[in-house]
Amino acid sequence: MDGGQDSYWVEKNGDDPQRMLTNELGQVDAVLGISMGAFGALCFGRRRPSLKAVAVASPSLFPSWEDTLRRGNRFSSEQFWADNEPLRHTDTITGSSLGVWCGTEDPTLEAARTLISRTHPARAAITSGAHEDAYWRRVMPEMLAFVGDRIT
Repeated sequence: MDGGQDSYWVEKNGDDPQRMLTNELGQVDAVLGISMGAFGALCFGRRRPSLKAVAVASPSLFPSWEDTLRRGNRFSSEQFWADNEPLRHTDTITGSSLGVWCGTEDPTLEAARTLISRTHPARAAITSGAHEDAYWRRVMPEMLAFVGDRIT
């Protein structure tokens, strides 16, 4: 599923991809997201702590409002960003169901390390790779195995 070009999987202009996941798919036991999809998966996971697995790669997170501005802000306001930014709500992210993957050459690495240090995920893997398809294809089997182990 695609959350749109710049939605970060949060409600925007009346479109609510989080609600869509629940309404159109029914019972959801796990989510997996890459880059801005990871942002959305973390938002979904913190609102549904009963999820058995949340797997994210190269999580496009913003430690500060200034970071959003430097990276081409996609949020309607600072308050909207603060209400949704997973790094501002790590106390509501269930680490035992979380897996985080990120490449050492990925610009999201520091945010991923912050997420890892604050949530203590069940699986964390920092390996060689960049913010690109080649890295995601390489770690996808491990991410799917992580999800599969938790939903069976």
